[in-house]
Amino acid sequence: ASGPRRGERVLVYIPVFCGACPDCSRGDTQLCLTHASLIGWQRHGGYAERVAVPEQCLIPVPDDLSDDVAPLLLDVVGTPAHALRLAHRVQRRGSVAVIGAGPIGLGAILAAQGMGNDSVFVSEPGEIRRNAALALGADLLDPARRYDIVVESSGSDAGRQQALEITAAHGVCIFLGESLRWDIEETRAIRRKDFFIARSFYFPLGEVAANITLLKGDLRRYSSLVDERGSLDDLAALFARFAGGKTLKPLFIT
Repeated sequence: ASGPRRGERVLVYIPVFCGACPDCSRGDTQLCLTHASLIGWQRHGGYAERVAVPEQCLIPVPDDLSDDVAPLLLDVVGTPAHALRLAHRVQRRGSVAVIGAGPIGLGAILAAQGMGNDSVFVSEPGEIRRNAALALGADLLDPARRYDIVVESSGSDAGRQQALEITAAHGVCIFLGESLRWDIEETRAIRRKDFFIARSFYFPLGEVAANITLLKGDLRRYSSLVDERGSLDDLAALFARFAGGKTLKPLFIT
């Protein structure tokens, strides 16, 4: 297929991939081991005004998606939607618990609803993000209850511990949050049941079309997550507010 046209709006697919290794050949472009680097992380350019990107890492943006909304196709839609597709291999439908209501956690709530799960619950200590999750239709998580699918998006030890303990028998606990190490205690609630643990990273390019459909199907509520905008000159202040849990999904505009 031909690449994007000159002047066409695109998103940057951050995993650099070879397209030929066993992972890429399977369609898992996000898992390529030949080029195990991410644009903006190991490969510089994440906060630059311009960045050189391999053509195959450019995702054309549909004309009917605004500049404000299109970036949500990456982490907010793509990452949690892929995680839920993995979870659905084990547990097709049922209750979903989301731990951590940052951008990915809020995206997981909307994706779980859009993909036909029965009910969605959330655990989030921050008032602003918790209220946002409730406004999206999630209910507060009951730590005494067990859930068919648990999406852990906080990356904290407490979040991981709770996620493992509240996963229902024969359910699936899927980890999205990241940290340098884990410190988990195998309690009775973890040890005395049959259940599945999964790890999910980003999303394959082959899911972009389905993710666009998911976004367009609930465009108003996805758009509501973009609650602050600023230029690169505002980066430090915007990031400080975001890291402090005061904003949901800030958008940088160059």
